[in-house]
Amino acid sequence: MLDHVGGGRTAVRGEPPRAVELALGQYWLVRFVALMRPGTIAAVGQSAAQVLPPGTRVLRHPANGGGPKLTAGAAHPPILGPKRSHQPPGEPAAHGAPPPGCRHPLPGAVRRHGRRTRVTATRERTAGSGLRVLIIGINYRPEPSGIGPYTAGLAEHLAARGDEVTVLTGLPHYPAWRIARGTRRALLRRETVRGVTVIRAAHYVPATQSAIRRASYEGTFGLTGLLASLPLPRPDAILGVVPSLSGGILARLTRERLRAPYGLLFQDLMGPAARQSGIAGGGAVAKATAAAEAWAASGARAIGVVAEAFTPYLASLGVPAGRIIHVPNWTRLAAPAMTVPETRARFGWADGDQIVLHAGNIGLKQGLEQVVEAARAAAERGDPVRFVLSGGGNQAGAIRAAARDLPNVSLLGVQPDGIHASLLAAADVLLLSERETQMDMSLPSKLTSYFAAGRPIVAAIPPGGGSAREVERSGAGLVVPAEEPEQLLTALARLRAEPALVAELTAAGPAYAAANTSAAACLARGTALIDEIAA
Repeated sequence: MLDHVGGGRTAVRGEPPRAVELALGQYWLVRFVALMRPGTIAAVGQSAAQVLPPGTRVLRHPANGGGPKLTAGAAHPPILGPKRSHQPPGEPAAHGAPPPGCRHPLPGAVRRHGRRTRVTATRERTAGSGLRVLIIGINYRPEPSGIGPYTAGLAEHLAARGDEVTVLTGLPHYPAWRIARGTRRALLRRETVRGVTVIRAAHYVPATQSAIRRASYEGTFGLTGLLASLPLPRPDAILGVVPSLSGGILARLTRERLRAPYGLLFQDLMGPAARQSGIAGGGAVAKATAAAEAWAASGARAIGVVAEAFTPYLASLGVPAGRIIHVPNWTRLAAPAMTVPETRARFGWADGDQIVLHAGNIGLKQGLEQVVEAARAAAERGDPVRFVLSGGGNQAGAIRAAARDLPNVSLLGVQPDGIHASLLAAADVLLLSERETQMDMSLPSKLTSYFAAGRPIVAAIPPGGGSAREVERSGAGLVVPAEEPEQLLTALARLRAEPALVAELTAAGPAYAAANTSAAACLARGTALIDEIAA
């Protein structure tokens, strides 16, 4: 529950004092990083016997490379059930051509690793046959935005094709950065969601961001996630989703214990994020974060990236280019629940106002302070512009406080899918905002919905960064430098004055989305990543 908002900090009932929080962060960071040393996994497995349910035994098992294996009693059967063969009957699928709606080819039939050539192929499956897949990532359904819906979509797609899928995840907390109401509090909890076995591991959720709080967040999920993974039998493929960084580290640790192949899917880059996102103390830990990221990636059989701009960074960590696969996020946009006139009337938008909508997370990396500055300048000179921020995040309170005296700024909070789609359709301009330091750490998932919505985009972001290249490639928007409010207002004025430009940008977005971010095409690439890991 929120007690008060002020000074850019959201106070949350029960939040530990700063001194305690710092000590906890240091403790969890040291404990979790220590797990990357040889010989520590077995010790964790032995100590886990003290906290796991009665009837669970910790054994050393030759099939698992001598590492700890947990055998569950009658009340706690193995989570994944009997192992299935991952080599079903049938001919290999055609490989190498891009699926419809995707401009990038799938991993080729011949993949080169150093001087040796390995032949791989996507396998066709029949009902009842498939892989045993373990996906590890802190974000999952029912989180309404960010990474969670994409991890859930891939897991459910794999389950629908006949794979046996388990997801090891955290507690729902994004984008508000507080545990969702109604969440059952337990150290470990198991449920079945849309054909996927979901194991939830409890962890610390920081109400505000700093390097130490992030370490606590990563470390607590790392330790409880490791505990949750101990009873699992050997999967055919392990996929770690980054962020969180602990998702990637857990994937490699699980590989070490079970001798199963693993891969990673990078939704954001954690090393650059530490430097670029504006988190307090982030620059000081960027080098250590990049080292942990490199360790997680070094043993991966295949690595997926949602943006091709991530490839140079991963190459700098020593990842061979042949292991990197482009796995873009798909468009997630429901049908609008209201017509455009109904939407504008419901939210009180005047016909003469240019509605500039930012729909998504309100966090540090979005740098929405520049929007408040632009709104103040627009109000002072009488520009007919209204900025609407729809979403939630750990900076929502600070932005609300900064804009409280501005009549041309509205904060709406997170909206249901149908209302969210209605807002996109009714806006005059869709706004992408980023800090000027954010060059290549992420590719905002909101862009896929922006393209599909068919409205002109104005992106106040670093020129030359990954997001800028994507907007320019689409032809659906204008890019202006981040943290220069006057240039943002100039771009908005240009759209008010040039209806032909608006028509051009409006047409380009849906065409780009259809060609590059359809669900079928992007899920096919996610499936190919899993098959490459299991091959």
